[in-house]
Amino acid sequence: MQRTSSTREVAPGIIRVTLPVPFEMDGLHVYLLVEGNEILMVDCGPRMPGALEILEAALREIGASWDRLRGLVLTHWHMDHVGNAAEVRRRSRCWVAIHELDAAEAARYHQDPEVMLGGISYFLTLGPSEQMACRLVEAPSVFTGMVEDFPVDRPARDGELLQLGRRRFQIVWTPGHTRGHLCLLEESSGVMLVGDHILDPITPNISFLPGMVNPLGDYRASLERVSRLAPRRALPAHGRLIERPPERVRVILEHHVRRERAVLDAVVHGARTVAEVARALFGEDHPPLSWRLALLETLSHLEALVVAGRLERTQQAPLRLYQAPGGPAAPRGS
Repeated sequence: MQRTSSTREVAPGIIRVTLPVPFEMDGLHVYLLVEGNEILMVDCGPRMPGALEILEAALREIGASWDRLRGLVLTHWHMDHVGNAAEVRRRSRCWVAIHELDAAEAARYHQDPEVMLGGISYFLTLGPSEQMACRLVEAPSVFTGMVEDFPVDRPARDGELLQLGRRRFQIVWTPGHTRGHLCLLEESSGVMLVGDHILDPITPNISFLPGMVNPLGDYRASLERVSRLAPRRALPAHGRLIERPPERVRVILEHHVRRERAVLDAVVHGARTVAEVARALFGEDHPPLSWRLALLETLSHLEALVVAGRLERTQQAPLRLYQAPGGPAAPRGS
C-alpha cells in the first residue's frame, strides 16, 4: 500500500506515524499495533494543529477508523507523548493506560506545573543568576496548551501482558527518563517499543526534578535490564529505528561513563555549583530550554556521584555545592 510521508510500516503489523513537535527534533513517532480488527496505539503526540488529522489519515490508510482503536498505551507522561490522549479517548472510547507513577506525575503537573517542574527557589539552588532562574522556570511555557488532563482507565504494571488478538506485548518498567517510563516487548518477534528510553543518534535527557533521588542510577539499571532482555529491534519515539538495541544500550552507558568522568574532573578543578559544572560540560551559549535540560542532567550526574560516595554535597544557602570527599567547603566565585 502507498503511504503518506508521515506513515510507514516498520515491522509486521506495526505502523509508525510521525507527528510534528515544537522543538528541535524530527518529530514524535506514534505506533499503531494492528491485529485483525483490533488496534493499540502507543503514545499519541502533542496537542498541535493537524496532529489528529494525521492520525486519522493513518487509520484510513489501513482501512480503519477510531472505533477500531481498543487501547492507548502511554510510554510516559511528557506532553509530546500524551498531549492528544483525552481527545483520542473521546473519539475512540478506547481505554488509556500509563504506569501509575507517571499517572501521578501528570496529575501533579496539571495541578501545579511549577511545583512539579521546579520553581525559582529550586533553580536558584543550582547556581544561575536570579534573572536566568526566572527564564529557566518560564522555558517550559512553550508547551502550554499542548496537553490536556486525561483519564487513566488502567494502570500499566511491570510484567503485565497486553493481548492483541493472538499477539502479546509485555510491559517493561524502565524508570529514568521519568519515574514511570515503560516499554513494550513482543517476545515472539523480538520487537520492543521503547519510547524515550533508548534513542539514536541522541541520548535521552535524564533530569533531576524536585523530589527525585537518583534518576540516573535508575536509568542505568533500566538500560541493563533491557540489554538482558535482548530485543532484536527497538522502535523509539524519536529518531531512527534501532536495529541492534543491546549495542545501542552499550553506547549510551559508555556515554554516561564519559560524562561522569567529565563531571568529576570539573569538580576537581574547582566547579562547585551545578551551573559551574554544566558550563564546564556544555559551555554557556544556550537558549533557556536547552540550558534548563543541561542543568537538570548535570544535577542527575552530580547526585548519582553523591549516592556512589564519589562526591559530597554541602549547602551554602541557597546553593547546592559539590566537592570531592573531604574537599574544601567554600565555593569559588561565579
